Amino acid sequence: MRQSDQSIEPISAVGKLVRRANPLRERSFPHEILDDGNHPETDLYGTFEDMRRVNSLLGGTSITLKAIERLTGNIPAGDSLSIVDIGAGHADIPRAIRDWASRRSLGLEAIALDIDHATLLTATRLPENHGFHFLQGDFLNLPLTNNAVDVSLSSMTLHHLTDDDAVLALREMARVSRRGIIVNDLMRTVHGYLVAWGLGRIATSNRLTRHDAHRSIQRGRTEGELADLAERAGLQAPVFDSTLGYRTAMTIGVQPWR
Repeated sequence: MRQSDQSIEPISAVGKLVRRANPLRERSFPHEILDDGNHPETDLYGTFEDMRRVNSLLGGTSITLKAIERLTGNIPAGDSLSIVDIGAGHADIPRAIRDWASRRSLGLEAIALDIDHATLLTATRLPENHGFHFLQGDFLNLPLTNNAVDVSLSSMTLHHLTDDDAVLALREMARVSRRGIIVNDLMRTVHGYLVAWGLGRIATSNRLTRHDAHRSIQRGRTEGELADLAERAGLQAPVFDSTLGYRTAMTIGVQPWR
């Protein structure tokens, strides 16, 4: 489950005209029904399995692992890595990181955090998630101490927040991280919208995915917009890894938060 947008300002007449001419030129905030929370288990299993397939097949997982390597590649074999995945859903990204860590002979301590109780409940029932710690919490007020983990990350979560809330979320990610943060999210592009719309019609029958997939692209940000958020949050300049031109991972190294 993802954090919902709050306090969206009315769109001006000029803004409406701009969006009619190019609906992806600016961010918009169409309703995503996953944000409503407490969905039936079958719907949750279906939509998070769709997300896992998209992450695996279309590069979302690989760019996250590239970012993890950038931040933690100097950890020697035999040591351990700790992460928190914010908006973890059914924890496909922590599972991929666990496999990556195993190949490097690293231990992994993983916290999968989500705001939705039903999502967490279904995630804990998956045998492949054995060993992860599941935690309910708010992206804007993470229930973790300063410097609690090596890396905090989020995948397809930040686009659910307004810009002001996203700045707060980035500061929270930096606060709890010793090494850095990774934000993997959707970019707002026409071809991304068309791919998401098409996959939602062809590749799944899940009602949540079919409704939300292309709407998530409308909420997405460009790399420049993400970099502006990082600057507003007082963080170092980010590095980006992208795939297919509409999925990007923003990596930022951080100092211990004071």
